[in-house]
Amino acid sequence: MGETKVGWKLGPVFVLAWLLILPSLLFGALLAQLGLVLAFTGILCVMVYAIGKGLAVEAPRFLAAKKRLIGTLVFMATGVAVASTGAVEATLQPTSLLGIDFEAAGTVLLVMGIGAMIVVLVLSR
Repeated sequence: MGETKVGWKLGPVFVLAWLLILPSLLFGALLAQLGLVLAFTGILCVMVYAIGKGLAVEAPRFLAAKKRLIGTLVFMATGVAVASTGAVEATLQPTSLLGIDFEAAGTVLLVMGIGAMIVVLVLSR
C-alpha cells in the first residue's frame, strides 16, 4: 500500500516547536498562563517531530509500534488541551467553579502520554 511519507512535514513542526518553547522559556514570568500553553504545545510538537522522524527513517521500533505511538500522541494532545483550558480558566476566573484544577489534570495526562510513549518504544520489537 502507498503510505504517506512524513519527512517533508517535519521541518515546519520542528521550527514551530522552538517558536513555541523559546518565548515560554525567555518570558515565562511575563506570559503567566500563556507560557504554560506555549510550553505544552511546544512539547507536543517536539514529540510529533520525534515520532515522525522515527517513522520517516523507517526505524523498526517506530514502525512496529506506529498505531500505539499515534495513540500516545492523541493522549498527549488531550493533556495539552485540558491544561490549556485550565490556563485560560485561571486567567479569566481565578476560582474554579467545579473545584477541578484543569492545569494539573492536563499536566498529568501529558506526562502519562510521554511515559506511555517511552514504554511503547521500550517494549516494541
